Amino acid sequence: MKFKTRPSERPQINVTPLIDVILQLVIFFMLTSSFVVQPGLRIQLPEVGEKSSEEERGRSVLITKDEAIYFEKGRVTLDELEQALARIQTKELLIVRADRDARHGLVVTVMDLAKQAGFTRLAIATSPREGP
Repeated sequence: MKFKTRPSERPQINVTPLIDVILQLVIFFMLTSSFVVQPGLRIQLPEVGEKSSEEERGRSVLITKDEAIYFEKGRVTLDELEQALARIQTKELLIVRADRDARHGLVVTVMDLAKQAGFTRLAIATSPREGP
């Protein structure tokens, strides 16, 4: 008896679904990670007529309407903020993100502490005004 042997098929892995899933995960992580500034804190920034076309990145100080100050993912007092700003060796942009109902004197105090620490570039974060 003479048996015929069929040519054996080599198993192949289809990588197209794998690539699709990986690209979807990359897009998901890019979108979700870029919007997180300080989770759990809600502040309403002051509104301005036009938004600046130039968005710069730097270190942020958050001031809530309850006069709580947050710097580098943690709540700090004015003394702790002064020490933390003094320790920073690179003098980059410092963005003050203060709630529109925050006390003006506290915002000025934080800006003065930054100036004393050697920051020469300060910015106040705002949001664009809605409507005409």
